[in-house]
Amino acid sequence: MYGVITSASPKNFEYAKKLGASQVFEYNSETIVDKLISAFKDKNCDGALAIGAVFPGNNAAAESCLEVVDKSEGDKFVAMATTMPKKLPSGVGASSSLTAT
Repeated sequence: MYGVITSASPKNFEYAKKLGASQVFEYNSETIVDKLISAFKDKNCDGALAIGAVFPGNNAAAESCLEVVDKSEGDKFVAMATTMPKKLPSGVGASSSLTAT
């Protein structure tokens, strides 16, 4: 069975838990990456999904997910609904899918 660890705004914490998240962290926290890495201690990561701003130079969601996956045990892959960062951590795979209408 898979567990879901996610980030959201505080007003959506309970909603994320109703959808099945076991842990929810504030996405805008300055310590979000450290908190997520701690949440994965003694757990196996099965990858991450980065959804965030699609503005040039604003890849915070993707970069954070890449760092968490890189520093966690398990699968080293991030699927992104954002632009692909220029550099990936060694040993971490990623795929980006963007559409425009």
